[in-house]
Amino acid sequence: MCYDMAEDMLNITVDADDLLMFMQRAGNEFPLFIQELKGEIANETAATEKPIEPIRTGELRESTDVFEDRGSIVVGPVAPHAVPVARGTKAHRITPKNKKALAWPGASHPVKSVWHPGTKARPFDLMTMTEMAFKVNPMAHVVMDRYLQRWN
Repeated sequence: MCYDMAEDMLNITVDADDLLMFMQRAGNEFPLFIQELKGEIANETAATEKPIEPIRTGELRESTDVFEDRGSIVVGPVAPHAVPVARGTKAHRITPKNKKALAWPGASHPVKSVWHPGTKARPFDLMTMTEMAFKVNPMAHVVMDRYLQRWN
C-alpha cells in the first residue's frame, strides 16, 4: 500500500500484487470486502479525529468520508469549512449577504461590514491522516483474514 497526502485527503493505493490472490479467491464477494474495509476506515478515522479536532458543532467530524477513486480508497473531511479550519484563514472583510447591514447581540449598532482578523490553522486533518496511514494496512489484513476464515 502507498499513501498520498494530496488535496487534504489521505489517498490509499493498494498494490495489485498484494490483493491479486485475494481478489481471485473473493470473486463476487470482493465488493463486499471493499465496503467492509471502507466502513472500518471511516470508523477508525472518526475515532482518531475525535481527540484532536476542534469541536464546536461536531459537523466537521461527521463529514469524514471514505470513497473509492480509480483503485484507491480516499479518506477526508468534506464539510465546507474543513479546509479553512485546518489551514486557517487570512484577515478578511465580512459583509452581509442578504441584508444591508450586519447586527449581532451586544453590538451598539448595525454595521455595513467588519474586519475579521483571520484564524490560526489547526491541522487536525494532517495529524489524523498521518496516524491513519499506519493503521490502514493492518486494518486491510484484519478484514481479509475475516473473509479467509469464512471461506475455510
